[in-house]
Amino acid sequence: MELNQIKVLFLILSFQIINCEKIQCYFQMIFHLLASEGYYECMVLNVEIFNQNSILLTNADGRHHERKNNDNVQAFYLSDALELQKFPTGIDKIFKNLSMISITNTKLKEITKEDLKVFPNLKNLHIYGSQIKILKEDLFENNLKVEVLWLSDNKISHIDSKSFSKLNNLNVLLLSGNDCESLTDARTREKVLKLIRQIEQNMCHSREFI
Repeated sequence: MELNQIKVLFLILSFQIINCEKIQCYFQMIFHLLASEGYYECMVLNVEIFNQNSILLTNADGRHHERKNNDNVQAFYLSDALELQKFPTGIDKIFKNLSMISITNTKLKEITKEDLKVFPNLKNLHIYGSQIKILKEDLFENNLKVEVLWLSDNKISHIDSKSFSKLNNLNVLLLSGNDCESLTDARTREKVLKLIRQIEQNMCHSREFI
């Protein structure tokens, strides 16, 4: 196969894998039970675009509240994108001041340190009803402000013993409904610390990853 043919094939495959999209948002103020404050949110409306393995978000449309713009958006909410398998990229370029991310009811299989490092002010992360299997040691090392982790109803079977060790502000840790049956929910700092100690004692370390 000639070099030019290889380049064309690579471009075709790239477009099949990465879908560059402009999203449509409904902007609103929300007050979540698990959050300590209100958030100005982009709720993604056109979830039908999320039918690719990987999504690069490039822009957001929608009618902002008076005197608000993308820089005021603190929360990003995406639900029922049933074919989404990888964490969308480009969110941080559109909304530069996010402190809450909610991506729920998808086929998302993993979240990585690279996915989260662009959100240094993240306080609330909700990824439930998906297919996350592993929480690695360094996953949250760039997200030290996290207060709430809602990871229920995934397929988590392995949590590294140091996954949460740097999250000194973590007050809510929801892990029920995962493949590791011993996981539960903790809604106070005291209970969070107790749950973390249990995890550190190999409560959810499958042999496959040891």
